[in-house]
Amino acid sequence: MGGKVSGIVIHGAKKRKSSWNLFGRFFSSAFQFFLHASFQLHGADPRSFTITLYSLSLLQIQLMAGLAPEGTQFDARQYDAKMSELLSTDGQEFFTSYDEVYDSFDAMGLQENLLRGIYAYGFERPSAIQQRGIVPFCKGLDVIQQAQSGTGKTATFCSGILQQLDYGLVQCQALVLAPTRELAQQIEKVMRALGDYLGVKVHACVGGTSVREDQRILQAGVHTVVGTPGRVFDMLRRQSLRPDHIKMFVLDEADEMLSRDL
Repeated sequence: MGGKVSGIVIHGAKKRKSSWNLFGRFFSSAFQFFLHASFQLHGADPRSFTITLYSLSLLQIQLMAGLAPEGTQFDARQYDAKMSELLSTDGQEFFTSYDEVYDSFDAMGLQENLLRGIYAYGFERPSAIQQRGIVPFCKGLDVIQQAQSGTGKTATFCSGILQQLDYGLVQCQALVLAPTRELAQQIEKVMRALGDYLGVKVHACVGGTSVREDQRILQAGVHTVVGTPGRVFDMLRRQSLRPDHIKMFVLDEADEMLSRDL
């Protein structure tokens, strides 16, 4: 993560075609292939779901802002001015294009059983990234977020996913990709803990584990899949993971993911 910026939340419009064009143009060719080929293989439209990117470098975010199509909520001039200001300070400020800030989890309109999970996990009040990042995710906006390690980014997108899941539909509705097996398994643990009172079914699809066990669990039904690109693509190719109901996609450690030759 470059620069001195404490955190960033930038949200795009709900116009899925525009936002998909934005993210699609920015993704590496490997990820364009991964998303388009994997989802259209099963007849799903990748423009129909929320996209969230985490921990992009400043250069990547600046490129992203410059690619924003007409009609989105990105303001490139405002962004460039604020970036210049932030880079000349000590990094204590927080830039966001989303004006609403929530000082407590209770004020965010989250489900009661999600709040129970959040407090049981040990959170008392939201961090800066959580104050600004959970609600736009819950509203279905496309989001880019950047913050220091240990500030609660994982819990931010996990809370957003858990709030929007339809628990009566035991089909994969959210896909989270991470660069390493260890990180994917860590995200799974956080998701499972926060969603403990919601009855969430989450599974980590990562290399080094049994393919048959992955297939068995996925075919039995899950709400969310967290995984590494290789194993997730394999499950899509085998049609054990079907994207028909996926409406949320999170790319964690996006700077590392997009810089790899995947």
